[in-house]
Amino acid sequence: MTEPKRLSELLPDVLNHLIELQENRVPTHIELPWSMPPLSMNDRGHWAPRSSRIRSVRETGCWLTRNAKLGSHQRVRIELHYQPKVRRGRDSDNLAATYKPLVDGCTDAGLVPDDTDQHVERGWPTIHDPIPGEAGRMWLEITILEAGR
Repeated sequence: MTEPKRLSELLPDVLNHLIELQENRVPTHIELPWSMPPLSMNDRGHWAPRSSRIRSVRETGCWLTRNAKLGSHQRVRIELHYQPKVRRGRDSDNLAATYKPLVDGCTDAGLVPDDTDQHVERGWPTIHDPIPGEAGRMWLEITILEAGR
């Protein structure tokens, strides 16, 4: 029976893998808990419930980013993806209302020092074709462009 490796023996392998991910710029996939966008640019309700939903989306982004254990970096690309349940005309501009608090949540998690263009490269939200029989889903793809702080 072989002995389990000690952390000090595993660390070089883990670091090499992280360096490889950074050099190849492989995006980290973070599945979001919504089947459709929780916020829309077309929301016209009272400010209080909208503010509560924005706060919830921001907190969700923060917790999911922390859970992904990406560390702290100087520059990242954050992209929002949405695959609706059914096919119909959709406006990707409306995803901006959900995208902004998610980026803020990533910043709150310590992924980057600030959500300015210096630290975050924003990809336009992408709407994918639905897959028959599957529920709608949303996800983030985060790519580390400049590691460490």
